[in-house]
Amino acid sequence: MYTVYFALNKTNGKAYAGMTNRTVRQRFWNHRRDANAGSQTHFHRALRKYDKAVWDVMVIWTGNSKEEAQQIERDAIAGMRLQDDRVGYNMTEGGDTGIGARIGHVTSEETKQKIRLGNEGRVRTAETRQRNADAARKTRNHLGHKHSEESKAKIKAATSMAVKAWWAARKQVNNQ
Repeated sequence: MYTVYFALNKTNGKAYAGMTNRTVRQRFWNHRRDANAGSQTHFHRALRKYDKAVWDVMVIWTGNSKEEAQQIERDAIAGMRLQDDRVGYNMTEGGDTGIGARIGHVTSEETKQKIRLGNEGRVRTAETRQRNADAARKTRNHLGHKHSEESKAKIKAATSMAVKAWWAARKQVNNQ
């Protein structure tokens, strides 16, 4: 089961959209743990700065399809411009399920050396290099993936609900 959620900072109207295959409560606990461990993502810095009571967390979609969840997260982030520092806390376009968690992480020189030694002397054939490039390109561009009309309707409904909630919160913050 996958869930796309929306966290709204009621103090400044900024928001964060994310997805998880756990409960939103568990995911938020992990966000707080990472924030307290010193993670430097925009969202984690905001979690350290603002009290728990400031955050309004809502589920905008739940379902069994990872691909749909990723698409809804991407649509929510793009639709609400949450990568814009003035509007939101997202640092990636979404749908990356954890790649964004590596932002701000610094790999130690010792680890880099181990990776270097592990790859030393490794020869990849032209066919392997091409296959890896094609796979990366397909994943990045979601080539060949078609959403059903039902999926498109669900994505649109979930995204529009989040956008309406976000605009209402922005108006409320601006009127204060």
